[in-house]
Amino acid sequence: MPLDDAGNDALLRLATFLADPAGWFAGDAGLDDGLRDAMAASPVLRPLLNRWLAERSGTRGFAPDAAIVAELGRSDEVRQAVMLLTAPEPRLLRTAQVFGAALWADRLRLTVLQRDRERLAQLLGADAFGFGLRRAPVVARALSDLGLSQQAPDPVSAGYALCGALVARARRDLFGLFRLRRPDMPDPVPLTERQAQTAWSIVAMGEVAA
Repeated sequence: MPLDDAGNDALLRLATFLADPAGWFAGDAGLDDGLRDAMAASPVLRPLLNRWLAERSGTRGFAPDAAIVAELGRSDEVRQAVMLLTAPEPRLLRTAQVFGAALWADRLRLTVLQRDRERLAQLLGADAFGFGLRRAPVVARALSDLGLSQQAPDPVSAGYALCGALVARARRDLFGLFRLRRPDMPDPVPLTERQAQTAWSIVAMGEVAA
C-alpha cells in the first residue's frame, strides 16, 4: 500500500528507532554506565554498541514488515502509536505527566495539604498540574473510569501506563518494544474507543508539545 507523508514519517521514525537502541534501550547490556555512555558518544563505537544492544534486546531481527507498513498507510492509530513509542525521552515524560494529571484529576482536586500539592506539582510540572486541576475534568472525563490512578504509585507512572495501553491497543508487537524502553511497564489495561480517542485528543490539543 502506498504511504502518504504521515505514513512515511512514521515508518522512518520506527526504522531509525530500531537502528539506534543506544538511544532508548533501558537495559545495561552488561556494561557499566560510564562505558556505555562513552561508547554511545563515539561515532566509531556507537554502531558496535547498537549491534550489541540489538542482540541483548531481541530487536535485531525486528523489522517493519508488510503488515505494519500497510497499517501505517491506513491507520491513524498505528501511526500515532509509532510516534509515541519513538518519542524523545523529554517528550515521552511530558506526555506521561499530562496523561497522569488527567488520570489523577479528581485526586489532585481533593489534595488539601500544601506539602502534598507541592510534591504532585513537582512530579507533574506546573503546566500539567494546572491542566489536571482545570481542563482535565472537562476534556478527559472518559479516562476517570480506567482506575489507573488507584493502580499506579504516582501520577507519572499512571501516565506512562496509559502511554503503554495506547501503544498496545494499536499493535501488540509495538507494546513489546515500548516495554523494552520502560521495563517497569505493567501489562496494558484495555481501552474503550472513547477512552483512546480522549487520550489521543489530549495529544492533538498540543498539551504535550515539546
